[in-house]
Amino acid sequence: MAADIAAPPGEEHGHWRAALLLADLPHDDPTVTEEVFGPLLTVQHADTVEAALGLANSVPQALAASVWTTGLGTGLDLAARLDAGEAWLNCHLVQTAELPHGGRGSSGHGTDLSTLALQEYQRPKTVTVRLSPGVPES
Repeated sequence: MAADIAAPPGEEHGHWRAALLLADLPHDDPTVTEEVFGPLLTVQHADTVEAALGLANSVPQALAASVWTTGLGTGLDLAARLDAGEAWLNCHLVQTAELPHGGRGSSGHGTDLSTLALQEYQRPKTVTVRLSPGVPES
């Protein structure tokens, strides 16, 4: 099942891509297992929380995830067990510069945001120089 969301009035001819919702796909469908860049959401059915966690952790990408629940303890437990670089509980895409952001698996490399990211942008190098002309070169 697929559902398209139309462009808002006045943006029909602009640089805008309609969102797409895909449901009832096989668990091994490339749209589910591969990283898709675009406004796309896939929805898979799971009979239990453990099965849902297994589905979420079965894909090679692990940039971010969100858990939606009325049970705070359950949500915190699931967020901890998700193999993702970032997890939100009852929200999504809430980020600040003080909190690190980075993927796991084949999603991303390293850490963005926060002071932890500073090491990602540094490449140490040692340079040794002989300054005394009286010491012979080997």
